Amino acid sequence: MKRAPILTIATIMVAAAPALSFAHDYSVLLNRALDGWSSANRVGIAGDVRSGLVTEGTRAVEEVHRHLPDVPISRLQELVLTAVTIYLDNTQQKGRSLKVVDLLEDLASSNITEVATSVVGPFNEYPILTVEVRPVPPADFVVFINGSGYQAGFNVFRVTEGEKEIRIMRTNRPPCLSKITVTKSGPNRITCQM
Repeated sequence: MKRAPILTIATIMVAAAPALSFAHDYSVLLNRALDGWSSANRVGIAGDVRSGLVTEGTRAVEEVHRHLPDVPISRLQELVLTAVTIYLDNTQQKGRSLKVVDLLEDLASSNITEVATSVVGPFNEYPILTVEVRPVPPADFVVFINGSGYQAGFNVFRVTEGEKEIRIMRTNRPPCLSKITVTKSGPNRITCQM
């Protein structure tokens, strides 16, 4: 049985480390941008949506680099954070947006620092789920979607399509439980009496 030299294996592992480090750093940066957007807009972003946006952003960087090879990848990696934020703004405010890849290409192909918020484009890839708490929304309610809890007081969430189990909790109150099938076209709304 022939063995591969240890030095060769170590060299391969060291060579792969920067790529793995970048992927982790990029994911951290994008998640920070998503956290900032989420807090500023008081909208919870589900884990599977975050994962989808990271994947979409990574693919957008690769695709735009193929179309615009003169733009350094490091610049595209910076701009994709803005493209994802614009995507979320457009879909939150207008229900539609250009795809992240198209927004990134617009940003990268010129020296502009802002992309016009266009209402043309596909429907929102990540639907909006609204939880209405009545009579008056207290600040201390917490929404759980499929078991994941969100910041107290948040009542708007970016989620993926499909069946969702909703639990709304509030101190000294029985929980409000509901199920909803979320669709891209919506409306995706739950009302809870607390």
